[in-house]
Amino acid sequence: MKNVPAPAFGVYIHVPFCSRRCDYCAFATWDDKAGQVSGYMDALEVEIRRSVDTGLAVAETIFVGGGTPSLVPAEMLARVIAAVPTTPGAEVTVECNPDNVTDSLLSAYRDAGVNRISLGVQSMVPHVLAGLGREHDPDNVIAAVEAIRRVGIPTFNLDLIYGAQGETIDDWSETLRRALALDPPHISAYALTVEAGTPLADDESRHPDDDDQADKYPMANDAFETAGLANYEISNWARSGHESRHNRLYWAQADYRGFGCAAHSHSSGRRWWNVRTPERYIDLVNRGESTEAAFEQLTAEQIAAERVQLTIRRREGAALADIAPEKHAELRQMVDDGLLVVSGDAVMLTPGGRLLANAITLRLTCRTRSTSYATPRPAVAPRGVTTIRFDRSSRKAGTRRASSLRGSRRCIRRGSLRVPTCVVVKLSSRSPNSRRSRSNPSTHSVKGSTPTPPLRSSRVSPTESWHAVTATSYPPS
Repeated sequence: MKNVPAPAFGVYIHVPFCSRRCDYCAFATWDDKAGQVSGYMDALEVEIRRSVDTGLAVAETIFVGGGTPSLVPAEMLARVIAAVPTTPGAEVTVECNPDNVTDSLLSAYRDAGVNRISLGVQSMVPHVLAGLGREHDPDNVIAAVEAIRRVGIPTFNLDLIYGAQGETIDDWSETLRRALALDPPHISAYALTVEAGTPLADDESRHPDDDDQADKYPMANDAFETAGLANYEISNWARSGHESRHNRLYWAQADYRGFGCAAHSHSSGRRWWNVRTPERYIDLVNRGESTEAAFEQLTAEQIAAERVQLTIRRREGAALADIAPEKHAELRQMVDDGLLVVSGDAVMLTPGGRLLANAITLRLTCRTRSTSYATPRPAVAPRGVTTIRFDRSSRKAGTRRASSLRGSRRCIRRGSLRVPTCVVVKLSSRSPNSRRSRSNPSTHSVKGSTPTPPLRSSRVSPTESWHAVTATSYPPS
């Protein structure tokens, strides 16, 4: 599979409306604001046109996420997409709920320039979907894929989540079998993570099991690669030519502009995010005021660390030159342990190393001493910074493991893998605006819902798999 250069600039459009909020979702989405759809879509179009008038760059990619974009009238979304200036052949993706997909909806999208659909499948087993708080019918996934092909939209993605309580190995195997039977050109698969403030977080009996997720990831990887889908980022597999160009933009630290409530943007090391609620967003646009809620200016050191943390997740790996010389001894040790390989001037994760991607990247980028993974010393975090406590036994909502798959115990037993004892990790989106870049940088490719989204495997962040992570010792060494 050839490596395709990342786009130079992309646009993310956030549609925050849902028919029902999923139990695991912590994004800026609402299921009780249908009356605001028209005003919100008008505000999106107005803000985009104003940005064009003040020099918005021409986009090589557009990603419309949510929420459930397929809930809003297709003609409204078409007007918003049309307001964005794009290059010839730009990738234009819309997230869809399988229950909402019809030939007429897809035809309107196709006519508006949409050439990629991302279907929120999550599982093909009804009781697993029910456990996630999802309402769609698995049979509608089949109907949606048939409609995509019938209408002539050239590519699509199936978005899967694994690790829900009650999902057996056989259930996950059935989801993989039924998903691959559709012959998809792209699949994203993210480990379920627990986000504070969600119904899932409130019910500890439903929290995912680390070892279960660590068993299911290799199953997915083997099944996808056997079917001809190559892994090109920890949580993403595709046939050649069907990789997500928009996600590549995030992983390459390129510039992007987010429109809509809670959407994130980046330009030359400056990241900012919009106000969170649709009401405030509509009001500010109508008054001609900025929708920006806050921003951060990255230092050269932060940019360098994030470059390693993002690029090492990809098939191409991180550049050896980006690894600080003082980290080369640790790098060699992880190569000896089978977690990394060095090929030419690139450092890449092995399949086993993907299970500990976040721990590995922290080890390669943090400026602090290390100790055993299992015996951490908690950090004191400044305001606005998320502390990650490396506690493999804790299941409290909001706790994050260093591993991209939440710290599988069998993976932690690799004796040489040590992580910083006192680490403060400031998290921004895997894909700041990507539903499952819900991995920042790894699990579930980040929708731009909070200033500092939680760590995941990519929606970033997962597909929604979040993207960039900046790790430093505190107080500074």
